[in-house]
Amino acid sequence: MKLQKVEPVEFELAEVESYLLVKGFELTKEDLIELKSIQDLACTQNEMMEMDKMKFLTIIKPFSQSPYLLFNNYLEILKNAIHLFYGVRCKFDWHISDDELINVIYDSYLHAYGIIDKDLKKEVYARLKKEGYSNRDNQSN
Repeated sequence: MKLQKVEPVEFELAEVESYLLVKGFELTKEDLIELKSIQDLACTQNEMMEMDKMKFLTIIKPFSQSPYLLFNNYLEILKNAIHLFYGVRCKFDWHISDDELINVIYDSYLHAYGIIDKDLKKEVYARLKKEGYSNRDNQSN
């Protein structure tokens, strides 16, 4: 029996899908295309270039386990999480890893009872500054 190599992207996708399926949700091919386009849009809006074209899977992985996901909002939450990540990433130095930043954002999201808005973005900024990460332009938002 020959073992097949599983690509990291396929593994992450399977992991995200398994979290969603437990809740009765699924990501269609169209959903994945839309999430990828949200990543591209967020990068363009924040004047960034993402080398990892599937980074959105890493970003949405913790959100796919959220207790606040509902059938009518799960895709919107995942899209907002991607926007929030790039909006914060473009403002803060690279001394915080993407994984650490995703964890801070997700934890703040849970403390905000599943609401992703401008207040959450400000809360994430404040938390990162409190933890000693420098803001690129020294602005609060």
